Amino acid sequence: MTFTWAEQSRRMALASHLSWSDIRLRYTRAVLGPWWITLNVLLMVGGIGFVYSRLFGVPITQFLPFFAVGIVMWTFFVSTVSEAAYALIGGASYVKDRGVPPEVFIWQTVIRNLMILGHTVPVAIVALLVFRQGSVAGAAMAIPGLILFVLSTAFLAMIVAPACARWRDLIRIIESSMFLLFVISPVLWDLSIAKSDNAQFLRLNPMLHLLEAWRHPLMKGEMDWTALGVSAAVTALLGLGALYSRSRLKYAAFWI
Repeated sequence: MTFTWAEQSRRMALASHLSWSDIRLRYTRAVLGPWWITLNVLLMVGGIGFVYSRLFGVPITQFLPFFAVGIVMWTFFVSTVSEAAYALIGGASYVKDRGVPPEVFIWQTVIRNLMILGHTVPVAIVALLVFRQGSVAGAAMAIPGLILFVLSTAFLAMIVAPACARWRDLIRIIESSMFLLFVISPVLWDLSIAKSDNAQFLRLNPMLHLLEAWRHPLMKGEMDWTALGVSAAVTALLGLGALYSRSRLKYAAFWI
């Protein structure tokens, strides 16, 4: 067991190093460096927040913070899952020729996007502070939901990467399904829409609960126990799937 944890620690350290190297390489010689990520998200949140608050007839003081916290975490989810589809394929030469464990490249994807998330979260925090939304107590209550959201994303990446390495058509299916998932998830629209009789089917979307498990307490200051319970169940199922998927990584060299 000691060796297992030591080996896992080395893999995570290598994945972290590769992740930071990726980000540094992307922004080499850029004046703002990785903070261009923050600026891009800030401009997107400001532009979309202004336009859609007018379209929906919602005060910008309410809509912009709501959208900011949602789009930041949504971008983390989409980027992680979409990039995980190519993780093993991109690391094929290292897996085959140098014997690097395939798992390293999956964790590299997750950790890289967590680092990027660290550069985009300030936009959401500024939006909450400027428009005086949320509270310290609400932020504390949002922590369990945020942990479940990040774990679910990481587990899904562990499932997606080997599957896409073996069945390449899954990459296109995942890329095509992300926009549909965005439409039926409460990133732009509020959960109150799903309370109407004609929109009850939206509650069957696990992403709705994964988002509301942390955003509802953050914005409203009260727990959504249903969303938290569903999120815990989804995370547990994805965790089991990730364990099985990880056990199949020993065949990854044959798939890539």
